[in-house]
Amino acid sequence: MLYITTNIYEMVIIGNKMSKIRKHRVKKGFVKKEKKKPLISKQMLWTFIISGLMIASGFGIMFSSFNSGNEPTEYGDYRFVRTQTGWATDIEGTKAEFTYLPAELEGLNISGDVKNKLDESMVFIITFDPNTKNVENFELMRFELARSMSMNLNKQTMPGVSVAHESYTHQPLIDCLNATARMPVISIKETNTTDVYLDGDCIVLETNSYNAIALKDRIMYSLLGIMS
Repeated sequence: MLYITTNIYEMVIIGNKMSKIRKHRVKKGFVKKEKKKPLISKQMLWTFIISGLMIASGFGIMFSSFNSGNEPTEYGDYRFVRTQTGWATDIEGTKAEFTYLPAELEGLNISGDVKNKLDESMVFIITFDPNTKNVENFELMRFELARSMSMNLNKQTMPGVSVAHESYTHQPLIDCLNATARMPVISIKETNTTDVYLDGDCIVLETNSYNAIALKDRIMYSLLGIMS
């Protein structure tokens, strides 16, 4: 009996060990692997997509605005097209160039007597004070006015200065006192206001350096009949 009991006891011990081994193997075989987290979450992905659409929409608006600024525009019977320096229109087969559109200059008025004086004469002297601040703006105004009058109206101009200056010794001293009916003077003066008026046979252009080119454009629009 002792021998049988001992064998039974050993078999129970062996059975318990085998059961533990099977349980261990079963647990090991069904260990769940941890899922790898995505590099970008769904929330972040949608954020990137929406941001991209907003940026693309913004560029579309900017591009559309840029294109609309380059589209031709009309003023009365004249069609203006965009250039590298401003705007241009056709005047009886000749291109006339401007920095500003007529609609932008409607606040500047040119009186009828000034327009008549500009219309009736073919030769002008354009003068200014070379001691003026920002003299380069007034020099540019004089140059652009002379060029436009020559190209678009076949009017001849000569330069002068109202005050002696070492950089302009080659130009005659001319002011409104030298103006005549046959040789009117266009006198450019720096002031805080913008105005155009007739002083005898002298056409006075008062402006600051900022509005100098705008006033030149306004005069040419009047001479070409684009504006009254």
